[in-house]
Amino acid sequence: MAGLGDRPSLFHSMNRMAAAPLEVRTLSDRL
Repeated sequence: MAGLGDRPSLFHSMNRMAAAPLEVRTLSDRL
């Protein structure tokens, strides 16, 4: 149970870290 609860949080943090640069690129491209 604990492992299953940790996995989503880990993937979520990884997705946020991966999405951050993409958001910066879109903002820089718009400017």
